[in-house]
Amino acid sequence: IYDQSYKDYVPFVAQDKVSELALSVLIDIESNRKYDLLIYVKKDNYLFLNASLNQRLKPETWTRIPIDSLFDLYKKPQMLVTFYGTSGIDDKTVLIGHRKSNRDEKLINIADESFLSLRPRNISPLNDFFVISLFCIICTMAFLFGGFGRAFSRFIDVRDLLVTNIKDEFLVNRPLSRVNLFFILLLSLEVSFIYFFVRSKNYYLFSANNFLANEQILIQNLWNFLKIILIVFGLYIIKYFALYVFSSLYRLESIVNAHYFKVVQSSLIFFTVMLSGISIASFYVVDWQSIITNTIIYPAIVFYVSRLLLLYLTIKNSAQTKNLYLISYLCIAELVPLIIGIKYAL
Repeated sequence: IYDQSYKDYVPFVAQDKVSELALSVLIDIESNRKYDLLIYVKKDNYLFLNASLNQRLKPETWTRIPIDSLFDLYKKPQMLVTFYGTSGIDDKTVLIGHRKSNRDEKLINIADESFLSLRPRNISPLNDFFVISLFCIICTMAFLFGGFGRAFSRFIDVRDLLVTNIKDEFLVNRPLSRVNLFFILLLSLEVSFIYFFVRSKNYYLFSANNFLANEQILIQNLWNFLKIILIVFGLYIIKYFALYVFSSLYRLESIVNAHYFKVVQSSLIFFTVMLSGISIASFYVVDWQSIITNTIIYPAIVFYVSRLLLLYLTIKNSAQTKNLYLISYLCIAELVPLIIGIKYAL
């Protein structure tokens, strides 16, 4: 209860404060997320949360308030729950937990069963799938590092990524050469792996929950993985031709190759870092569903917005053009697809 003499909340002592009509309890809501706040009163009372009136409590009725909703609303680790209306604590109950179901559970009578069958727990085939797919990505990286070492060091180089004055060399002026196609394939593998990882945590990007068959066999998962790789690879090829068409409208054909190279280079660096991060974190993180938005979705949005600024500086240094034309070109080529992607991804 609140004591005027101490100007603070003090413990309730029945023999001293039996007539007090306002009683408070401090609840730790940050540590008890995913649970419910269960309240029961025998007589009419008013419920205050952090000194603000929340609702009227009906007598002899359990009131359930999800603690997640309280944490999202107040954004504080602790919350003061206050009852006002009746004196004493005997007619009030406050619990943290889950409401027990009223449905009667069927009891298993072993004596009536012919036998008791014990079976091992089924292991998800996604575990094997992620091991195999990650092994394929590592093998592809090893192949590119051994066969195209200079190109590999150029693509996976953060310092080179920040260079906005691009020289017209082999990797840049031949965007669909065999070497570049190999690295686009590696990028498609990484993007597809991350897509499947997010999907396995019941977060369906682009509302594609029915796009792939949800088969519980390894072969089906690998087949779905191959389909996503081909789709992502095709989209990156289509993006080059789309950039060429958009640049023709603004007479910026000379910057298409530099633009496309920066897109592939930045995406390859970002998704390689993200893939490495989630692969290592999977050994320690169990509940991905609650953090996947903050660890994967939001960082990806920040990356695409930052890439837009990088592309602006790169094209500005590569071609003499008006800012209005350049901004219009980037809005059509990059910003509009980004906005559409965010709309369907979240």
